[in-house]
Amino acid sequence: MKYDFETISDRNEMGSRKWAVRSEQFPNMKKDVVPFSVADMEFKNAPEIIDGLKKRLDNLVLGYCSPTDRFYNSIINWDKKRHNADIKKEWIVEVPTVVDGFFAAVSAFTKKGDSVMIMRPVYGPFRFAIEFNERVMTDVPLISDQRNNYSIDFEKFESECKKSENKMVILCNPHNPGGILWSKDDLEKVIKIANDNDVIVVVDEIWQDIVMPGNTHTSVLSLDRKLIEKTVVCQSSTKAFNLAGLCCGYTIISDSEMMAQYKKTLDIMRSNAVNVMGLEATQLAFDEAEDWLDELINVIDTNQKIVYDFFQEKYPKIIVNHLQATYVMWMDFRCLGLNSDDLLKTLGEKADLVFTDGRFFGECDGFVRFNVAAPTKVVKDALVRLDNLLQELYK
Repeated sequence: MKYDFETISDRNEMGSRKWAVRSEQFPNMKKDVVPFSVADMEFKNAPEIIDGLKKRLDNLVLGYCSPTDRFYNSIINWDKKRHNADIKKEWIVEVPTVVDGFFAAVSAFTKKGDSVMIMRPVYGPFRFAIEFNERVMTDVPLISDQRNNYSIDFEKFESECKKSENKMVILCNPHNPGGILWSKDDLEKVIKIANDNDVIVVVDEIWQDIVMPGNTHTSVLSLDRKLIEKTVVCQSSTKAFNLAGLCCGYTIISDSEMMAQYKKTLDIMRSNAVNVMGLEATQLAFDEAEDWLDELINVIDTNQKIVYDFFQEKYPKIIVNHLQATYVMWMDFRCLGLNSDDLLKTLGEKADLVFTDGRFFGECDGFVRFNVAAPTKVVKDALVRLDNLLQELYK
């Protein structure tokens, strides 16, 4: 490999939220234990980005900033090259994070007391965006088969869209925590049903660049222009290139009136300023670091296959599926008969394993999310510890 995906960085006392939460949850855990929870990566950043930021600092005044044409062109060219999406500069507005992006969408396009639909299990802040904005959450749960393969309940979704109180739906594509890709037919059907009932569609596409080999992501922005006129899309380079600490995302809206309303909301929320280094890192990522990303995806694919094979061969009652996208694996431990509190405590105290609680994504007692974006050796070592524990618990 051209790039280093094996070096293990010590992130203790370095301001890492993931590592700090690990220490809070398990204060007696050894300091060198890598947590597999919060969705950032345990890899060194792309050297093209780091070297570019160093050069930029040599010639930069760290004052107030705003995006340049280079920033917009980097996004436009990237979405065209990687996702077959044709977008325009005037459709793009910067936001600190994708979470800020969909929080602002809820505030801009619904009113207090309106209902907003989500499809759980799904990323927890979708619910927060609804409730913190004093809206009402309507859950349209995903349909699941015995292997936890998820699909959209279109019948229920259409029924909910016909209710006057439901004004918006927030969709995760690719899906977190399920690691699945919605098809073009799925996306077109969701948006058509929503459009027919004057429901705004908001799509979180932060995971769109981490797609496993042999799979294809369909960006909403690649669909028919007329179909997506009233759709809000939230994107960022931060997930694929491990840049979350630089706080730079962007929202894409093709309708000019909606964009004006959205920008006004960002002004009110004071969510219209981004990090000058985040702007630069986004440009460097999209313009210079594509080769790094391609190698990263191969490492993630290797790791997810190792994890999948481990469970299939040794513990098939614990349900884990191959990833289509993302670097987080959704794992169903309900066969052990432990509730989530006991499961997480047992994993942490007896096997030095820290995962994300499945309840963060909905009513998912007994589930955890395993972040496999770490050196392969670290993932393999974790499975050895898990194997030792499951030999006691698995029946």
